[in-house]
Formats: sequence, structure tokens, C-alpha cells
Amino acid sequence: MAGLIIVAGLLAGRWGYVSTRDELLHSLISDAKRAASAFDKSEMHKLTGTEADQTSPVYSDIKERLIRYRTADTNVHFVYLFGLCPNIRT
Repeated sequence: MAGLIIVAGLLAGRWGYVSTRDELLHSLISDAKRAASAFDKSEMHKLTGTEADQTSPVYSDIKERLIRYRTADTNVHFVYLFGLCPNIRT
């Protein structure tokens, strides 16, 4: 009987974990899609991923939108842009 209670507890715990994880992932994906909709692909392709971007008007505009996005949602503490730069080695 005790074994059955332990197994039931483990299964309930696992179900709760999976359910919570799925909800968090869904929320994260929704947030990422909403944030991505504020940016145009052609605009993003103008960025080079180098220090030269910092003087670009496109970069300034994107940076301003990121700041506004962060301040609009109190749950957002950091906002980053990630991109692939195949010609840059780290």
C-alpha cells in the first residue's frame, strides 16, 4: 500500500512538472513571437554584428524599440538580439 502511495506521488509530481514546464515554454514562445513582430527582417539584415553597428541609425532605432519593449512589460528585465554571423569566429 505504501508503495502504491509513493508511486502515485511520483506520478503526480512528474505530471505537475511537465504541465508547468509546458506552460512556461508556451509563454516564452508567445513572448518571443510578440517581440519578434516588432522587427523587420530586412532591417535586421542591415546589422553586421560588429562595433560599426553602434553608429548606424538602424541600430539606434532597434535599440530604442528594445528599450520600449522592456519598459512596457514589468516581467521583462533583459532584452537581447541574437543572430548568426558566419564570418565571425569566437
